[in-house]
Order: sequence, then structure tokens, then C-alpha cells
Amino acid sequence: MSLGPELMAVTLASRLQAVPIANPERIGFLLLPGFSMLDFASATEVLRDTNALLGREAYQWFAIAPSENVVQASNGLNLRADRTLHDAPRLDRLFVCAEVEVELGDSIKLHKWLRALERDNCRIGAIGAGTYVLAKAEMLKGRSCTAHWQLAPWLLEQFPDLKLSRHLFESDRGLLTCCGGTAVVDMFVRIIATTHGRDLIDQLTMDLQVDRLRSQDDEQQSAPLPELGSRPRKLQSAIRHMEATLETPLSPEWIAAQVGVTTRHLQRLFRLHTGASPGKFYMDLRLRRARLLLQQTRMPVLEVAVAVGFSSHSHFSKRYRERYGLTPVQQRAA
Repeated sequence: MSLGPELMAVTLASRLQAVPIANPERIGFLLLPGFSMLDFASATEVLRDTNALLGREAYQWFAIAPSENVVQASNGLNLRADRTLHDAPRLDRLFVCAEVEVELGDSIKLHKWLRALERDNCRIGAIGAGTYVLAKAEMLKGRSCTAHWQLAPWLLEQFPDLKLSRHLFESDRGLLTCCGGTAVVDMFVRIIATTHGRDLIDQLTMDLQVDRLRSQDDEQQSAPLPELGSRPRKLQSAIRHMEATLETPLSPEWIAAQVGVTTRHLQRLFRLHTGASPGKFYMDLRLRRARLLLQQTRMPVLEVAVAVGFSSHSHFSKRYRERYGLTPVQQRAA
């Protein structure tokens, strides 16, 4: 006989009654202007559903704003925060939530507040561009971290020694960082799993309709790889090498050697599956990344050029205009 969802939850809660009831874990989300509503909602829905399945308040969460109580998300919606930095409660964990434009990310006052929390045994984490804030606060030294793949060139330009991975989320000596998006669900379910049993995790993933719970070892998908998921592995490997070296472009001969094919075979693979030569495809990757940095960061145009492998501003401008019909300066103004 199959059990309905409500009866399953009741049965699960009764099985967990023997677990000693501790004080709720208090989790704060520092929402910087332009934060992702998807990131915040994904995290809090996992916590809400966990409480419902347990039949008790195992987790409390607080939306914290830097100063004003109302914070605007990246989708334009305004969210009224529970607290500000001035009256934030004692927390067990805090996640810094930010998008590409990290307003207030350079605030010395904010950095001091974050470091004080960590000294007070609060476990600090970051979602999306929150990683930038922790790097500016000098809280990532020597620790592995991650951020959304679109931010990687910008972050490494700002912090060359950053131990940045392509993983969906990272855990290193108490520090949790996540690339954002649906990966927030994976990370938070994993957080729950460290405290509660397999029964709860199975029910939680069913409730949230998570088909496959991804792990810390899973890598982010980055364009254009999703388009090429069914293409030859040698081609995907070549593209990964290209994406990882936009700042210092490699020769087709070197890439071919790395993936174990001849240069001529590499040329055939690219023309057959992408319609472009390796060189043209590589250039398009670099220009797409440049466009993203121009649209979504405040990096000076010259720094953007360097970040995508151009040593000459005029060459960068010429190539960009050929591709997008605008110069980089015009793109930034637009």
C-alpha cells in the first residue's frame, strides 16, 4: 500500500521524534542590492520544507539588509528584510547573496562585520557574487571557493591568487560557497544531510522534485557546452581548454595535443559540429565573455580587453565591433 504525501510526512516525523530537539539553527542571508531572488528562495524553501517534514522548527532564517530594510532583487522586486547589520541576531551561519553588480561589496564596515561574525564562530558562506565580497574582506585566503562561471574571469582579474573552482559549490574548512541558481538547492540539501538521516533527504528531494542530487564534485555547465552535450568528447574537451584560457589564448596545435588528436582532425571536428574553425570559435568565446563583462561589471574597458586575451585596445575594439556592431565603449554606454 502506498502512503499519501501527508501521511508520509507524519510517519517520517514520528520516526525522528527520538532525535533530541536542539535549539534551531539560525541562518542569516545578507542580501546586497541586486541579489538573486532565485538563490534566496531556493535556500529558504529547502529550510522550510525540512521544518515541515521534521514537524518542528529545526531551522530559523533571517533576511538581513546592509542598512535600509527594503532591498531590491535583480528581478526588480523589493523585499523587506527582517533585520539590518545594526540589529542582526546571533547567527550560526551567514550567506552573502549578491549578483554581478556587487553594490556595497567594497564597504570596509561590511568587511569588519563579516570578520567579527566569523570570530564569533558563525560559519560564513557566499552565493553567486557573494564570493567577491568575502575575497575583498580577505576571508578566502588559502581556501577553495566557487562562483558562477560568468564571474570567474572578473574575479581572477581582481584576485589572481584566488583558489577558484568550477564546482557547483565548495566546502573548505567551514567555508561554503555556491555558484547560485538551482545549485543552491543541492548545497542546502547537503547541509541538511550532515545533520539528519537518509529518510529525510529522500523525502526532501521528492518534495522539491529534485531528479538527481548533485554533489560538490559536479561542475557547472557553461555556454556553449550545454549545446554540445551530445557532441564528441574530444570536442568538448577542446572547448573546455579554450574556456579556461580566455586570458591567454592557446594555439590550435597545443589544444589538439592536449585532447589527443591531430590539428587537422581538430579542424574537422569544429567545422563539422560548430560550423567554424577552432580559431574563429575561440575568438567568439573571448568576445562573448568580453560582452558579458562590459554589460554586467564595472571593469574598465582596457581591463576587459586584457581579461579576454587582447594586448591591444584597438585590436580588441575592431574585433568587438565586427562581432556586435558596437565598439566596447559604445556597448558599455548602452
